Amino acid sequence: MTDWHSFSRYLTAKRTVDDRALNRQVWHTLRENLPRRNRLRVLEIGGGIGTMVERIADWGLTESAIEYTLLDVDTENIATAKRRLSRAALPDNFQVTFATADMLAFAENRLAGERWDVLIAHAVLDLVDVRRAMPPLLSLLEPDGAFYFTLNFDGVTIFEPEIDAAFESLLMERYHRTMDERVIAGKRAGESRMGRR
Repeated sequence: MTDWHSFSRYLTAKRTVDDRALNRQVWHTLRENLPRRNRLRVLEIGGGIGTMVERIADWGLTESAIEYTLLDVDTENIATAKRRLSRAALPDNFQVTFATADMLAFAENRLAGERWDVLIAHAVLDLVDVRRAMPPLLSLLEPDGAFYFTLNFDGVTIFEPEIDAAFESLLMERYHRTMDERVIAGKRAGESRMGRR
């Protein structure tokens, strides 16, 4: 029997939605501003099931070789990413390694001086206290590194056609509250309007 509430299935289903939502001009700006190296070290935090890896291969990020670290806290996501990417048509110079860890713990526990050329966070920064998370996350970058932080919830969800404005308003207020009051390990972890910052 299929697990209908699987987060991995959700991430698979939303790949094409995310593809359409991403701004290609921002993508081209990222490409133009990448550090010029023979091999780029890329770290994706909250990498999920590997859809950004597939997107980078499909859309073409760079001509350089890529050493990609896909980091996610969820072991199911990492297992799914390994399966998906073992079947993906990645270029020969595109190497992917996987790590299961909390992004902030990873930042604190990395090898001394270990840094990446590109840091990617796709649809994940609205799940953390960004004021607390940014300093350790940005410390993962080389001084001339680039970051690509995409699809951060900005507090707006629109239901069309509008059926019951009062109910929809209450639903969104409560949904935002779940994000704003989210606590993990005793610390604030989320913000409903992160994309507006």
